[in-house]
Amino acid sequence: MKASGRPLFMFAILTGQDAKGAPLYTMSPNIRSHSLFILQVLVVFAAYFATARWGLSHNAVNDFASLIWPPTGIALAAVFLFGYRITPAILFGAFLVNYLSGAPILAAAAIAVGNVLEASVGAWLLHSFRFHPMLNRLVDSFSMIIVALAASVISATIGTATLGSTQLLSASEVPITWLAWWAGDALGALLITPFLLRWLARPPGNGYRTRAQLVESILFLTILIALTLLIFWDPIPQLRGITPAYMLFVPLTWGALRVGPRIMTLAIVTTATLAIIGSFTGTGPYVAADMNDLFFLQMFLSTLAFIFLLFVSAVEERKEATKRLEANVLSLKEDVFNISEADRAKNDFIATLSHELRNPLAPILSTLEIMRIRSAKDAELTTMVDTTHENVMRMTRLLDDLLDIARISRKKITLQMSSVSLNSILVHASEMAQPIMNKFGHRLTVNLPIVDTQLHADQLRIEQVVVNILNNAAKYTPEGGQVSLSAAATSSGVEIRVRDNGIGIPRAEIENIFDPFKQINEGKNGVETSGLGIGLSLAKRLVELHGGTISAASQGAGLGSEFIVRLPAQNPVILLPAQKIAKDSPPHQEQRKQKRKVLVVDDNEAAANSIATLLNHSGHEARVALSGAEALEKLATFSPDIVFLDIGLPDGSGYDVARTIRNYCDPSPILVALTGYGHADDKQRSVEAGFDHHLVKPVSIADLEKTLA
Repeated sequence: MKASGRPLFMFAILTGQDAKGAPLYTMSPNIRSHSLFILQVLVVFAAYFATARWGLSHNAVNDFASLIWPPTGIALAAVFLFGYRITPAILFGAFLVNYLSGAPILAAAAIAVGNVLEASVGAWLLHSFRFHPMLNRLVDSFSMIIVALAASVISATIGTATLGSTQLLSASEVPITWLAWWAGDALGALLITPFLLRWLARPPGNGYRTRAQLVESILFLTILIALTLLIFWDPIPQLRGITPAYMLFVPLTWGALRVGPRIMTLAIVTTATLAIIGSFTGTGPYVAADMNDLFFLQMFLSTLAFIFLLFVSAVEERKEATKRLEANVLSLKEDVFNISEADRAKNDFIATLSHELRNPLAPILSTLEIMRIRSAKDAELTTMVDTTHENVMRMTRLLDDLLDIARISRKKITLQMSSVSLNSILVHASEMAQPIMNKFGHRLTVNLPIVDTQLHADQLRIEQVVVNILNNAAKYTPEGGQVSLSAAATSSGVEIRVRDNGIGIPRAEIENIFDPFKQINEGKNGVETSGLGIGLSLAKRLVELHGGTISAASQGAGLGSEFIVRLPAQNPVILLPAQKIAKDSPPHQEQRKQKRKVLVVDDNEAAANSIATLLNHSGHEARVALSGAEALEKLATFSPDIVFLDIGLPDGSGYDVARTIRNYCDPSPILVALTGYGHADDKQRSVEAGFDHHLVKPVSIADLEKTLA
């Protein structure tokens, strides 16, 4: 019979366990089960009787109490493994050995009952303590020690009481006999039971040892046996007195740290056996003829068993904990990697989605610009075009926010830091937020500090932060509300405050207000709750990139809210003239437009044609090319002043086309990159490829005219 590709132990048939510790059979009325049970009974009886006779034949106290009593360990292991059905073997073995030692029939029977109770109660306690015979937990060794000391009281008490009541012991002999009986049984349980259980129980897995581990175990046992013989057998009289028994602690400590519980239980039993035999031969530090020496030997062996059972279990428990920790760390690393990959994939998807959605927006915006020009005299159509135009620009801003969130998450956003004016930031941000304030009928009040402050910051990003907060205030304030923007210098920098009298923030929500995609659902309060809920999250991340903080405060629902941005200042409190915000923007003075020849290169035919049409309507001469090759062909005959060149072309990269134009066209036209990617890295690649400008889709007529100018 094999298990895990390896023969079972020779004792497996006796334990009834397979390689995993599961029963090999169940008790049923078939011949095989009865045969196995009878074999178990015979083996337990023979082992109990033989070791009991040996114990009583070597300096037994009053012929019945042995200082070394191995049968207790055998009985306890047998009941733990086979159950209470094995007790008849123990009962008959104990009765027979005590009867042959001179005890009357009733006394022998009573002593045998005490031995059976000792083993049965001990096994019950071990099961109650959830004892595991692998001895790889500290609690298992503690349980074994407690059971060995406690269960032995039963046999010692019943045995000495029986001998005393039958006049086999005098009253003065009862205490010393009880002590010897209890100590002998306890030592037998401490030495024999862990050894039998650990060797009969199969280890988890295949139980193989590596060649190095096997060599180390053999070396350990060899050194331990040699030292034990040197101490207890006294083969070299000249070394007597300089080889004390405690020297055994050195190799045993090595074993506890290195070889594991299985070899250690064998080592302890081997050491005890050699020490006991040495004492009976009259050599070594303890001589069996002297009762005091036997007590000292018993104490020494008990100490060895106590210390190294606990020691080896503690070491194994630590090893198991370390393995679990390593497994958990590995699992955690895998989880972190999977989460990182999922997050990266999410951000890549958002970035790609934002880019791809810009392409269809480009012809829509251009078409709207054309319709706005043609519908100048139709008020109703102009209103519809303006509404559509506003929503397209709103979608563009949402895509920008999504792309910024993805860039920040991937740590690919670069701040363009410079010395900027705080008041300038507030003025520009309020101007950009004014359209949404007008839409909802809000009154925006801007209070500029009389004393301006210079910030070391990315002006566009800080303006983006303020605009996002102002838009959020407008969104969550019912029509006709009040929104204020103010700033002040502090000892550590500046504070920018945006306050509104809107729906406020519930206290349960205020901690999560900056979480991405988080929105306060207050549709019943007459506010607009559309959007992605990323404006405040983006603002928080941009502020933190500047080394600042952002916080929100509200007295509760319906009581308005306030957002505070704190930023470090470059030079706190630099006196500048006070600035005033004009209520009406100065009239726009149109610059005289010069007619330009423009080539629009884009594989999106609708986008290219709409931009070309828009430019033609504006008085320029525009033509279209749908590929890089077509663009190079038209350059030879058309000679444009400016080329709007898409980056993603069907026959190559727009960067390559730009380099070709720079190398072979003289004079070279102005090159403008027209793409859905607007990151700093993308702009840098455009510069390196020879582009003069970089525009991000969708582009308005204002963007085009600014570039053409």
